[in-house]
Order: sequence, then structure tokens, then C-alpha cells
Amino acid sequence: MKKVLHIISVIGLLLTLQSCDRISGLWQRGDKTQQEQTVDNQGQGASDKDKQHSDTTKIKTAKDMKSKLQQCENGIRLMRDSLNTLNTQVADLQSDIAKLKQRQEELVSDKVGVKNLFVYLAIFTIVAIVLVVLLAKKTADKSRLTEKQVKNIIAGFAKRHPEIINGNVQAVLGQHSGLLQANRQNISALNTRLGSVEMVLNELRNRTNSGNTQGKKDERPRVASRVFYMRRPLKDMEFDLSLKSETPSEDTLYRFETDSKNPNVAQFEFYCNTPGRVRWAWSTKDKSLERVCHATGNGTNGTYKCTAHGEAELKDGKWVVTRKAVVIFD
Repeated sequence: MKKVLHIISVIGLLLTLQSCDRISGLWQRGDKTQQEQTVDNQGQGASDKDKQHSDTTKIKTAKDMKSKLQQCENGIRLMRDSLNTLNTQVADLQSDIAKLKQRQEELVSDKVGVKNLFVYLAIFTIVAIVLVVLLAKKTADKSRLTEKQVKNIIAGFAKRHPEIINGNVQAVLGQHSGLLQANRQNISALNTRLGSVEMVLNELRNRTNSGNTQGKKDERPRVASRVFYMRRPLKDMEFDLSLKSETPSEDTLYRFETDSKNPNVAQFEFYCNTPGRVRWAWSTKDKSLERVCHATGNGTNGTYKCTAHGEAELKDGKWVVTRKAVVIFD
């Protein structure tokens, strides 16, 4: 009985032990499950934390990358501005270099021009020296005049400019011009009186000889005209009587009028009616004008104006010019 009790107790113990093992196993399983859940929960929490930490890290990294990109862009922009500035400076330097090259070329051309100028100046100086030497030699040869040549020059100058050679005479005549004018007036008054006396005498003669003179015509001597015309002179300062004409013609160029008191003294002027003839006289002024006139201006228009009459005196059958006429051509 005791053995049975012992066996039952052993069996009970065994059963108890098995149940305890089961219970412990269940407990262990439960503990394991809880532990696993706890571990799972902890792992999940850790993974969430890791995930959050990684997201934060990524955001921070992204921000860092963005800031670095921004810095890079700023650096690139600065480098681009620097490159533009450098390009501008390079372009300015290139333009300065081009200007320097152009200036160098101009200096080279100026240098060549200056060289040519010096060459031309040297040639001009040599030519001028040669001309001066030739002119000096020619002048020296001309200065060696003979006595006969000097006399001819003085005689010719005296004919062309008698007012200069006879300056003293002209001055004396000027001083006595008042007396001469007064004498002329007195002579004119005397001539008038003589004329009136002659008229009275003629009337008396006519009265005394009226019977003898009836039926006859009164013939009076023809008064000679004081005006005549001349062709161009053949020599300086004189007109030959063969050139004289009572009426103007195509060949005549000068008009003379003798003094009423002295028929051997006359005033003359250039006298021409046709423009073509005036132009011809101007084209041949060395023979037609300058021998007896001071001619100035331009005769291409065929018009002229006499500003001063010339004077001439009848000597040895020739009208010798004592003062030239003055003619201005338009």
C-alpha cells in the first residue's frame, strides 16, 4: 500500500513536474513572446528613431548640399563676372594694341614724310642757291653798264616821265601859276575889248562902203576847227603830223583840242567808240597806249574812262607829249 502510495505520489510528482515544466514552458514561451514583443517594440522604436535620425541627417545633408550648391553658384557667378571683366579688359587691351600699331604705322609714315621733306628741302635749297648765284652773276653783268647805255636809259626815262626829270621846273611853274592865271584873265579882257573895237570899226567901214558892197555877198573867212584826231603814235611821247585826221575814223585813237590862245599847245585824250577797237588797243597797249598814256585796269569789257587829259606841244612838225593822259579801263 505504501508502495502504491509512493508510486502514486511519484506519479503525481512526475505529473506535477511535467505540468510545472509545461507551465514553465508556457511561462517561458510567454516570456519569450513578451520579450520578443518587447524586442520587436524596442527594434521598431529603434528603427523609427534610426529612420527619424536618418531623415534628419538627410535633411541636414540636403541643406548642406543646397548651401554648398548656392555657394558654388555664387562662386560660378563671381567667376563669370570676373571672366566678363577680363574679357572687357582684354578687348580694351586689344583696342589699345591696335591703336598703338596704328600710331606706330603713322609714326613710320610721318618718318618717311619727314625724310622726304628733308630731301625736298635739300633739293629746294640747292636750286635756290643756284638761282641766287645765277641772278647775282646776271645782276653783276648788268651793273657793268657803259656810259652810252646810261645816257640812253636817262634819255628814255626823261621821255617817259618828264614830270619827274623837270620837277624843279614844275615847282617853279606851280609857284607862278596864280600870276599866269591873272595875266590870262587880263589878256582875255583885252581881247574882248579889241573885239568890240573891231566890231565898231567894221560897222563904220560897212556904213562908208555900203554903196560899193550892195548886191555882193558877205564873205567871211572860215574859222579853222581846234579839234582833230590822231592814230596811235609811232614813237614814245610824240605824234607825227602824218597821223592827223580832221574827222574820227576806225584808225584814230586820240582826240586833240588846241588851246584857244595858243594853237601850238593842245590837250588830248584816248578816244574810241567801238568796244572791239578798245579791246584791240588794250591788247596792243605797249604801242597804242603806254607810249603816251598811263593805262590801268582791264580792257576785256571794251569800256574805259579818261580821268586826266594829256598835254602836247607842236615842235618841229611833231606833237611832243609833255604830260601823259590817264585812262582807266573797266
